[in-house]
Amino acid sequence: MENNENIQDYIIDKIFLKKYKCIERIGKGSFSMIYKAEYDSKYYAIKLERKELQNLLENESIIMNFLKGPNIPYIKSYGSSGDFNILVMQLLGKDLQILFSEKKNSFSLKTVCMLAYQMISILENIHKKNIIHRDIKPENFLMGLPGELNSIFLYLIDFGLSKFYNKNSVTHYNANKDRNKMTGTPRYASINALRGINQGKKDDLESIGYVLVYLLKGSLPWQSINVKNKSEKLKKILVLKIETPSSDLCYGLPHEFEIYLDYCKNLELESEPDYNILKNLFLQVLYKEKMQFDYIYDWSTSKDIEISNSYINSNKKIICSYSPINLDYIKNKYILTTNDKEFVSLNYEKKNSFTETKNEEDEKNEGSKENKEDEDNKEKKNEVCCCILI
Repeated sequence: MENNENIQDYIIDKIFLKKYKCIERIGKGSFSMIYKAEYDSKYYAIKLERKELQNLLENESIIMNFLKGPNIPYIKSYGSSGDFNILVMQLLGKDLQILFSEKKNSFSLKTVCMLAYQMISILENIHKKNIIHRDIKPENFLMGLPGELNSIFLYLIDFGLSKFYNKNSVTHYNANKDRNKMTGTPRYASINALRGINQGKKDDLESIGYVLVYLLKGSLPWQSINVKNKSEKLKKILVLKIETPSSDLCYGLPHEFEIYLDYCKNLELESEPDYNILKNLFLQVLYKEKMQFDYIYDWSTSKDIEISNSYINSNKKIICSYSPINLDYIKNKYILTTNDKEFVSLNYEKKNSFTETKNEEDEKNEGSKENKEDEDNKEKKNEVCCCILI
């Protein structure tokens, strides 16, 4: 990054790709810098990467063009100029880390739950296209541009470390023999990532869990590890993540956060996550706390609130019914203990009810009990349903 800092003054007012004039620096990464650029009275984000340092922008441009859609910034142009690889894309607002710092390292439960729902939804969409991000952190989640209609929505950026996910190759992956260099940010990286094990969809979701705890508590236990040797530090972070139960990490938070992390950590590498279960955990927190999903965050300005209200009033489809989730059922039947080898199959149905796949003998033994529970649930469903804005 020292090289990047030295050329900052050189970049300002320079024109790249014959038309984009850099105005000010708005971000930086390990191997790149991001500037606000102007062309034809419109503003863009321009990402510059020194060719001699790294070559991630080409991969990023390919991934982003493949993913183009909601909550992913659009690509305007990609190319090279002199010593730089250059990616021009949609200009967005502040990232969550900046907003978090501005709020004195503390977000409200409502804000975190609304962010959690959107984070999982974004990952669900990119995972459907068999892309895994591999560097989930607050700095890589940005809000839309202030004052614009998209200012109330969350975006995911920085796909330089992303890759196409091949389920078949992951299934036959030998974790005991094949080890890779750790990919991602250690603070939020999954346990598998820190072990150097090939990552899957579960690892992106596990990283979100650490991000959410960080945004609510202001820190994570392994942030206090002070070791100069990078390799030793990674080992200590890994050991602490393994040894810290989700119940301890999420102490003082709604139980849904613990369930979320345990679900992600216990999911098999090649298994398909149930995104509906995960998203509804955080809708349940909002329901229990009598909060609405209204896109009004801790940092929302009067203009943001106006945009949010306008969006909600004009989009009737965002009203949906929601039924609470049985957390004990998920914990006892879906989350594995250390010695468990098999998963219980769960089917997520339209009304958020969970059904366990059982054999015929189990069904006979439990038939009468289930019938009674079904009768009780029928009476409760309409009582507990509420409208959540999403």
